[in-house]
Amino acid sequence: MPPREDPAERTGFLRYFYRGWRPTRLGRLWSRAYAWVTGLGLMSGVLVTLQTMDRSRGRLSSTVLVVARYQGERYLVSMLGDGSEWVQNVRAAGGKAFIKRGRRHPVMLSEIPTQKRASILKAWCQVATSGRQHLPVSHRAPISAFEAIAGDYPVFRIDPGVQARAGELDRRQRIAGKALLTCGIVAALTYVGTDIVCGVLYPGYSFTDQAVSELFAIGAPTTRVVVPLFSLSSLLSGAFAAGVWLSSGHNRFLRLMAVMLGGSALVGMALWNFFPMHMRGAETGFTDTMHLILATNPFVLLSIAFGVAAFRGRFRFYTAATILVLLVSAAFAFLYAPELRAGQPTPGLGLGERVAQYAYELWQAALAIVLLRAQHSEAYRFRHDA
Repeated sequence: MPPREDPAERTGFLRYFYRGWRPTRLGRLWSRAYAWVTGLGLMSGVLVTLQTMDRSRGRLSSTVLVVARYQGERYLVSMLGDGSEWVQNVRAAGGKAFIKRGRRHPVMLSEIPTQKRASILKAWCQVATSGRQHLPVSHRAPISAFEAIAGDYPVFRIDPGVQARAGELDRRQRIAGKALLTCGIVAALTYVGTDIVCGVLYPGYSFTDQAVSELFAIGAPTTRVVVPLFSLSSLLSGAFAAGVWLSSGHNRFLRLMAVMLGGSALVGMALWNFFPMHMRGAETGFTDTMHLILATNPFVLLSIAFGVAAFRGRFRFYTAATILVLLVSAAFAFLYAPELRAGQPTPGLGLGERVAQYAYELWQAALAIVLLRAQHSEAYRFRHDA
């Protein structure tokens, strides 16, 4: 953003729409309405609606811009300088965007170096009768005047040669991404289903008073069934983590979540296969100690915590509520750790533990559904256009 006053603030009506190189509330409302009308193709041919992926909210943001033609190429100019939201969004997305006039077309925008902007800026001023009010020079000024301010006003070329390729999605990557995300749902169903079925098969087992870990304890009658199925669930969760990573786009919190999900899957694999607890009444040892340590699995809570930062709207509130349920339920369950290790009764332990674990599995399945739905939305198509 140029470190000086916006010249447009000195003009009549524009001061109500722009302050400090940013649109006012009235300006934002007008821009949204104007973008909608322009996107329908009802305005002048020099106007287009540019749609960019909001780098913080993860959804498309629309802006009306004037297209300038210079030496056979089409260009877009940021009249508000580097501080424009659409400029920062385009840079964050590597130049990927959409232009809409009736129909939406994917495009690639290439930023023009400062030393090559002057002539384009002057050409833009000839058609952008309102936008040029933000420049401190007249549209009739010589090229040298535009050279002096070129560094303050980003210019992007609409590359027609890349445009066709920008709309082509990698089919194999799409299919692989969907398959990996679906693994999150299957993993949750596998875990919950195994717990319920094996709990029924275990003679005398109490879902409300006994821990899930007792289903695969050393010497338990259901160990041979639970360990392979829980391991399968962890493998599927690891695949799901890879799917979340592929779906993350420029959302760094989603990538961090994917890492945490992968870490949780690895901890689960170690827990099921290498560190089971002993059955109640049996002598405890090293595996029991490691079991209690790994059972805390901090990656579970961290993965959900990053979900609060990665998403907006209802899913963010749902994620926050899941964290609260996990904290309360897990805290209640871990209060029984000494009694469990000593083989004493633990009334309510199984119920508290299952509330926490089932809440997490439900959240994981919901996350998979949210990301799968996003693949069919404009936001997903934007992120993965190549």
